Amino acid sequence: MPAHRKSIQELKLNGSIKANPARYKDRTQAPVCNGELGEPPAAMSKAAKNVWAELAAQAPAGLLTLADRMAVELACTLVCRMRNRRAVITKAEQQLLLQTLSKLGLTPVDRERVTVKPPEKPKEPSPWDEL
Repeated sequence: MPAHRKSIQELKLNGSIKANPARYKDRTQAPVCNGELGEPPAAMSKAAKNVWAELAAQAPAGLLTLADRMAVELACTLVCRMRNRRAVITKAEQQLLLQTLSKLGLTPVDRERVTVKPPEKPKEPSPWDEL
């Protein structure tokens, strides 16, 4: 099994791109999704909306974006089934939940692999800006 492919940001930080620029010349930046996770879909149950808020609060700031909405919705549905005492969650559903949380970077091992861009600080006005 091949090694995990490092992102361009990781390669820049550890100096690999500077040492071997020809090796990485065809590598492109990962696509960036602009937009926050937002509010849960209106069709979700109240319990699933509570789980949505819980997952959004537990995730590192800036990790979950607009592109993750479907995966978060799936995770919320599975967590609701798991917490419902009348429904029995199957082993396959447990595995799917774990895989979904893993893909979202919400497990301890996967959290180490995720790099989150720190939020940008607002630029303070300078007296030289007017010139």
